[in-house]
Amino acid sequence: MRSYFDHRDRLEPTRAELAERLRAGTVTVLDVRPEDEFALGHAPGAALRGLKARLSEFDAVKEIVADCRGAFCILSYEAVAGLRAMVFRTN
Repeated sequence: MRSYFDHRDRLEPTRAELAERLRAGTVTVLDVRPEDEFALGHAPGAALRGLKARLSEFDAVKEIVADCRGAFCILSYEAVAGLRAMVFRTN
């Protein structure tokens, strides 16, 4: 598992950094957990389901941060790869 994640992007920002970026309005948080988990509580942002249909809602100037279950959640890496393929600036 380590070898798979080691060649991926480093994980950032920290929770405190993300909270500050949200207050400053410089980032969009994309919560990529399954709908049932998202419904129980989530960070400001959107669920992964229907992502392509919602792309026009994203501010192209803001950085997009994919939020998931934790450091080893593959859903965030997949979302970032998909957004990059669509020419979005991600983290």
